[in-house]
Amino acid sequence: MGLSFANPAALWALLGLPAVLLIHFLQVKARPREISTLFLLDMLPEESRRGAVLTRLRNSAQLWCHLLAVLLLALILSQPRWTRPESVQSIVVVLDDTANMAAFREETLTRTRSEMRRLSTAAARSEWRVMTSDPGAPQLYSGDELSAALAALDAHRPLLGLHDPAPALARARELAGPDGLVLWVTAHPVEAPPAGAESLGIGKPADNAGFTGLRIEPNARGGHDWVASLLQRGETEITRQVQVQVDDQPPRAPAPVTLPPGTVVTLRGELPAGSRRGVLRLDPDLLDIDDAIPFVVPRPKILTYSLDGLSETQREWPERVMGIAPHVRRAQPDQTPGLVWQAFSGDEPDADHSGIFFYAGETRGDPGTVISEDHPLVRDLSWSPFLGFPHPGFAQRPGDRVLVWSGDTPLVVLREGAGRRQLILLFRPERGNAERLPAVVLTLHRFLERAREAQLQYEARPYDARERISLAVPPGEGDFLIRHRPLQGEPREFTHRPGAPLYAPETPGFLEILRGDETLLDAAIQFTDTAATDLTRADSRPLPGRVVIDQLERHSHAELLTPLWFALLLLALLGGWVWK
Repeated sequence: MGLSFANPAALWALLGLPAVLLIHFLQVKARPREISTLFLLDMLPEESRRGAVLTRLRNSAQLWCHLLAVLLLALILSQPRWTRPESVQSIVVVLDDTANMAAFREETLTRTRSEMRRLSTAAARSEWRVMTSDPGAPQLYSGDELSAALAALDAHRPLLGLHDPAPALARARELAGPDGLVLWVTAHPVEAPPAGAESLGIGKPADNAGFTGLRIEPNARGGHDWVASLLQRGETEITRQVQVQVDDQPPRAPAPVTLPPGTVVTLRGELPAGSRRGVLRLDPDLLDIDDAIPFVVPRPKILTYSLDGLSETQREWPERVMGIAPHVRRAQPDQTPGLVWQAFSGDEPDADHSGIFFYAGETRGDPGTVISEDHPLVRDLSWSPFLGFPHPGFAQRPGDRVLVWSGDTPLVVLREGAGRRQLILLFRPERGNAERLPAVVLTLHRFLERAREAQLQYEARPYDARERISLAVPPGEGDFLIRHRPLQGEPREFTHRPGAPLYAPETPGFLEILRGDETLLDAAIQFTDTAATDLTRADSRPLPGRVVIDQLERHSHAELLTPLWFALLLLALLGGWVWK
């Protein structure tokens, strides 16, 4: 069994020991002297005005009684407790994965380790779990070795944007149990964290400046300009150095930029002809994840389309729709289009290729209440103002997804499968308000974007950190080869199975995806979450003292001889008075 103290601050009472010794050093022993007359008494007042002086410490029963009383008082006030040998406590340490925690890394390690060592004394055995606030990340440690749990803290690399820690804290509470302790380590502590966790606040308010975004724009000279925005969070004006590096060329000379407090500054520069990628950098500050931002010159996929088979009248509306759609181009006569526009007059279109098919026959249906389903192509779009007559003779196939209904009659149907994607409009666009209704045009543009992304073409574009990456799966077997070159750290390569979800890495840098010898994607991974880089609200808050006391009281019992110490204290005080 281990001895612990529920109120260790009371041990400061031991400072009374030197105080008692000092008092006894200052005592002067009276020496009696016999005299034969009383005329010498008038000299006493003058001698009594002399102050006490240090003398030789005399060994006496009164001194030992006073020293014993101080020791007993400190012992009683510190509330000694004996840890039960069978006691086990469960402690889950949850580290905030928000990127701003990287600014206080050393303080996080030092203070978290100190609190974990202090908590380890509250029970005979401790079960440790170390995890982060990222619900999808594995635990950093699980076991009963304190040294291993402390070492696991080194593996923490906070890189997430601003996120809700509640799911991770709820999971931690399940692991700790109702009587366990959940320790939430964060730079933004709150009074009552979710799931009954206890907050350990790290850091202090600080200024920070960093990139919030970057885009590449074509210029009037046929080249490209980069346009970047800088945000300065702080209370004083600062000057930073900005440096541009393009491709593998040497970095350009840094240029100073003055950032007023709490403002966004826009920077612009021209890229050399033929540039593919580059990096903008700031001179380092407390937080480095937003001090550099990579970019690639965009090369979007191009969707080719065909209007062959449509009459001059039928082409008018598709030409207007495609005229305002981005990254589309009319297919050449010798080129296979990625998408066709086709009119049909039977019960359903007869085609084996992807496209947009609209009804051109006689409409016999009765208009009903128009209702849209919950689907990405029509989500948050209002189809209710649609005016037109639906085609009632459409024969649905297994797998067809009705997106919009007119009463009980399908109005818009999505048909996917066998390598094709078809959007079927069961109404005549020129009869009604379909050509002027924004919901119709937006639904078509969303469908075009899906068809464009599904094409097997090279693409260069930026991605936010952890953004979902959509890849067109080419025919044939074999995994994708992914090369990631972070701005900080070593490059790495790994393979990815087609069809499995793929997300951009957490760290800014460049990403290349290949299938065999063919490059499918060149991407710049950017971190642009400004809320996650705010250091102005950081707060240092100690773990409440009651937390350790509660754990100690739960896994120990009080000292049984406390009544005896009280009795001895009274005897010591009484003895000090008797032997005065």
